[in-house]
Amino acid sequence: MYEARVIHSFNTFTGTSPTMPYRWSLIALFFLVGVALCAQAPKGVPAWKRWKGSGCTLTYPSAWSVAEAAAEHVSVVFRAPLDSGDTFQENLNLIVQDVGEVTMDEYVRTTHAQIAQFLQQARVLSSAPGRSADSHVFEYSGTYEGRALHWLQHVYLRNGKAYLITFTAEADMFEEYRYLAEAAMDSFTHP
Repeated sequence: MYEARVIHSFNTFTGTSPTMPYRWSLIALFFLVGVALCAQAPKGVPAWKRWKGSGCTLTYPSAWSVAEAAAEHVSVVFRAPLDSGDTFQENLNLIVQDVGEVTMDEYVRTTHAQIAQFLQQARVLSSAPGRSADSHVFEYSGTYEGRALHWLQHVYLRNGKAYLITFTAEADMFEEYRYLAEAAMDSFTHP
């Protein structure tokens, strides 16, 4: 039924008649096969898992390892598998901090100061309000312990707590992992 409508529409658009040789039918068939192939999920798209903890949820690539309560205030760290010859694991972490009645402007100023204080060659690439009124997104780069790194960070302030999600990658690998980091960050829910 759908194929007949496509062929009929194509015939109407091109001014051809259904009695024309089968070449238009073949063209429509190849078109439909191409559309069907493009509609399938591409190979290499990872499976995802959902993490729940600290009153939050976050979806992450299932091939990544998970370490809960990895350090003080760190609720969870998700690490990408090491590539061959690689010595750094790209990672995403969630920190929940008690911050009291701090405003977003105060939090942003403090974050900018800390970036400059703790990183060599620090550059804030972007700093802008997030999708919700209680959020902000930072992107910055710099050198830490002799390694050129790139960060993407989302912060949410709610009920006296800061929910800080940070993706860290080697500078030359950041764009390769960015879509995974953004998808995980976009899946985040909090109280």
